[in-house]
Amino acid sequence: MKAALYIRVSTEEQAEEGFSIPAQSKQLSEYCVKNGIEVFKIYADEGLSGQKENRPQFQQMVKDAEKKLFNIILVHKFDRFARKVELSQRIKRQLKAAGINVVSITEPIEDSPIGFFQEGILELIAEYYVKNLAAESKKGHVERASQGLHNGSVPFGYRIDHTVPALMSINYEQAKTVKLIFDLYINKGYGCTKIARLLNESSTPSPVENVWSFYTVNRIVKNPKYAGYIEYDGVIYEGKHEPIIDKETHNLVKQYLKDRTWKREYRGINFERFTMLGLLRCGYCGKVMRAHNYTKLHHGYVCNNSMHVDKPSRCTHRKTYRTDRLESEIEKAIEKAIKADIPEISRESNVNDFMHSRKTKLESKLSRLKEGYLNGVFDLEEYKKTEKAINRELSEIDFAPVEKVNVKNSWEMYLAAQTPTEKRNLLKEFIDTIEVTEKGIIINWL
Repeated sequence: MKAALYIRVSTEEQAEEGFSIPAQSKQLSEYCVKNGIEVFKIYADEGLSGQKENRPQFQQMVKDAEKKLFNIILVHKFDRFARKVELSQRIKRQLKAAGINVVSITEPIEDSPIGFFQEGILELIAEYYVKNLAAESKKGHVERASQGLHNGSVPFGYRIDHTVPALMSINYEQAKTVKLIFDLYINKGYGCTKIARLLNESSTPSPVENVWSFYTVNRIVKNPKYAGYIEYDGVIYEGKHEPIIDKETHNLVKQYLKDRTWKREYRGINFERFTMLGLLRCGYCGKVMRAHNYTKLHHGYVCNNSMHVDKPSRCTHRKTYRTDRLESEIEKAIEKAIKADIPEISRESNVNDFMHSRKTKLESKLSRLKEGYLNGVFDLEEYKKTEKAINRELSEIDFAPVEKVNVKNSWEMYLAAQTPTEKRNLLKEFIDTIEVTEKGIIINWL
């Protein structure tokens, strides 16, 4: 008889006596020698849960079993094979179809109805162990979070303070990068991809293999820990660690993320080919429209949100509008409006967005300062000194003058422009968005 020996340890069991890889291997090998069984191969998965099926060595063993390279699978205990009843029974049925049984050397089971019952009980106990362990672990994590202490991996910008278990302290070198990311995101209006590119160009050390990506930056701007919070299982707690950014910045990020989800431009592969991309919005769900091939010869504009087939909130506005026809219709509508009564539009500079944000943050600081003084946190002298400094900053805020755009001149330049990009940029001089519905189009002027 030829046997495959399967060995597994999960992270929490690696230090337990009798469960280590060498210990299991020794006992299984001794069993084979004692019973005259030839060892075909030892399959060992280290640090992997028995609830998961996609264990590399486990998968390889099942493939080799189907090739009938051995006659039996030996394990130290049945819970080494699997800790999930459904998984264990399904794979065992699959193996039995190939004429191969799974045998535990420490839990002998006879081939009888009683043996079948015993094996089922052992499988249930194995799964119960994992579920109970997870529940107990979660209790501990919730308790730590409610106390303002950290769970899980330490985010970039922090280190573990070994003087207080589970309390983070600031890594000041990394925190400079974190502050830069938030500054670029909030004050400069950069997206996560652009920020990642700038950080890579400046060779800024990254938390993942020294490479910045959209996902790395996105995780940072979304992480409430940087504002002094602890989040666990969807619940936000006040953290005991020192924040890297203030709460106003965190709240601005949440609002910007919400706005960008609905207002961001479509920047797909056809962006440079079609004039209206970046301006078009679905008149039903408010999201961007994209251009795609709907025949071999023609492209069409369609709601990007309607293209996500597996998305629960998929838009029902799925009509495709031929690009040349919709563009012609939009141009006629613009020209008609310009001839009627839109000679000039007032437009604020992008600089003013930053100034408004700065003004809001300073006014919030003033409010908190006053509240702190009334609650006895500051004395009168300290209150007046800080209030004077904040008011001085407020007085230095300089809003850019409102720019006047002559729509007729911009439209004439649009008609003379040669490329979709030039045309789009000229339209953006006086148009915010263009909504498309099956009933028609709505132009939202700046």
